[in-house]
Amino acid sequence: MKIRTEQVISSAHSLPGYQGLCAKLHGHNWRIEVEIEGERVGGMVADFLLIKGIIKELDHQNLNDLIMNPTAENIVDYLLMRFSEALNYPNIDKIWVRVWESDKSYAEDYYVNK
Repeated sequence: MKIRTEQVISSAHSLPGYQGLCAKLHGHNWRIEVEIEGERVGGMVADFLLIKGIIKELDHQNLNDLIMNPTAENIVDYLLMRFSEALNYPNIDKIWVRVWESDKSYAEDYYVNK
């Protein structure tokens, strides 16, 4: 069984060491998609409120305060780490995260629970 949610948050970041406009503090309306695959326990694969709560931790934040060099790729890594810690259940097989920094640009990766 798979569950999926999509949330939009607004956060600022800058890219240290980057040679370009993104080196300066700026913001995005990030679209974050999360898909979790596994077996149902008590009727659920995972609690949507927990998933949304982890995403909301990044809302209206300066992401540099939470993530070193907060590129879209590093935000994906951060979220995968948070989800794998918070959802460390034997029924969870895979956690997939996609982070959109614009309508046309995203980074994605997944975590497999072994």
